[in-house]
Amino acid sequence: MPAAPPSRTLRLVVIAGPDAALHELQSVSHSILGRAPNCDLCLVHETVSRRHAAIAGRGGRWYVTDLGSRHGTYLNGITLVPHKPAEIRAEDLLRIGPWTLRVETAAAAADATIHASSDMGQRVERVPERELAWAAQQRLDLLIETSARINAATSLESLARAALDGALAATGYRRAAWIRHAPGPHQIEIIAHVARTGDSHTFAFSQSLIREAQAGQLARLASDASAEHAHSIISLGIHSALCAPIMLGPSPAAFLYFDARRGETPVHPQAPGFIQAVARMAGLALANLLRVELERRQQRQEADLAIAREAQQMLAPANQGTLGTIRFAVASKPGRVVAGDLFDAVRLDDDRIAFFIGDVTGEGVGSGILMAAGQAAIHAALLRRGDPGLALRDANEYLAPRSALTQFITLWAGVLDGRTGTLDFVDAGHGHWLIRRNAQRAGLVQSVGGIPLGIQPAVNYASEHLALNPGDRIILLSDGLVEQRSPNGVEFGHERVADALQRATDPASDVRAVFDDVIAFARTDLLQDDATAASIEWLGPPANA
Repeated sequence: MPAAPPSRTLRLVVIAGPDAALHELQSVSHSILGRAPNCDLCLVHETVSRRHAAIAGRGGRWYVTDLGSRHGTYLNGITLVPHKPAEIRAEDLLRIGPWTLRVETAAAAADATIHASSDMGQRVERVPERELAWAAQQRLDLLIETSARINAATSLESLARAALDGALAATGYRRAAWIRHAPGPHQIEIIAHVARTGDSHTFAFSQSLIREAQAGQLARLASDASAEHAHSIISLGIHSALCAPIMLGPSPAAFLYFDARRGETPVHPQAPGFIQAVARMAGLALANLLRVELERRQQRQEADLAIAREAQQMLAPANQGTLGTIRFAVASKPGRVVAGDLFDAVRLDDDRIAFFIGDVTGEGVGSGILMAAGQAAIHAALLRRGDPGLALRDANEYLAPRSALTQFITLWAGVLDGRTGTLDFVDAGHGHWLIRRNAQRAGLVQSVGGIPLGIQPAVNYASEHLALNPGDRIILLSDGLVEQRSPNGVEFGHERVADALQRATDPASDVRAVFDDVIAFARTDLLQDDATAASIEWLGPPANA
């Protein structure tokens, strides 16, 4: 299936990991992550497989697929099923080995509420364990209440508010924020903030404090910290600040940030322990929210694919048979992500038979609808016109105004005259077809062709001609077969298709041999894309010709 260009460029930004020089991967369609030197993002570590995971963009969405790695790929703390794509979105966290990468898109970064942060110039220290052993009975009820609110949260915003409100009520801090790193140097994104004062919620975030909390432990400004360079601290009168990491697995996904200022109630000495407990509960609740969201994505994806494939199966012809002077065989195998191949064989009259194969860009219900509409429109146009060039012109006139900007159909259509063996055909941006003349090796056919259907109206398609001999076979393929990759990233290609056809003797064995070889080549029967192969043999003119 042809890949529609994703609507947004995807970036993977390393936010935790052993290699400080590793910054980001920018992808526009397909990237491989792993330990091998030829990977698009090379992550050299013993827990990373040579080809660990793949990122692919289709129809404006992005998917990550674990490639059967030894130690697994984690999305928002959840282990991915090997070879099963999972949709990823902006702000998702992807963990491979010791690295944690955050998903970002250009649009998401532009829409985010970004707040520049300043380094307070303070000395930062980790909170010692002895201060975390809080057991004040008067705070126990508040902790239980906060835990209940956190676990009842159904969105990131409500979770953040529950954690911040509970922590402020018990610690003496007057301002709090749920924050995370934002694109760009020294920038922080505020997800939620609470102030129990009448001020304007002004924050001055310490990069040193956040860097210390990045290690996975609470951090605070030291009581004897010098304020020589902390102009924002002096102007705001901040005398105490604390940062608590919210962990997803071994990496922080966000932070709880607190400060207190001159003239406000003193911070309770057991505040660090209470805040640490809230941060741990928030991390568990956040992991659960992300798990539920990932399950919903997978369910929507599976439902979309089921609808699209049901439409495909309803319109598909029999797997093999005879129409007039041709016999044919076709086989299809759904891929991991998309459903949009189409094939049909139509008897136009006593002598002529039409057949076509196509790929629809995109995935899910939208592509399924376009596939069904395209197959019906092309079928009807061939019956009405009898000429593939005129039929594709009519079908394109119908489809172009009804297709999204990123949707189109690559198509090959032919009409065979059973009396003469003349094949009239049009290749509309498809390109994946071969001819096998008797016992010769199959080869590609050069043609002028035209643009895919649905891109623009008022396109003229000119029929081209090919003379067949009795026993010649036309082999039609979707690009899911030709572009299937091996575990090493090599495409199957047309030459391997021709190799498979060498041992075949009829249409049924043609499609069987191609699928056997591509599955062996991929080392899995779960192919990356929808795959279709069809073989049409001209048996020769009828006896009364």
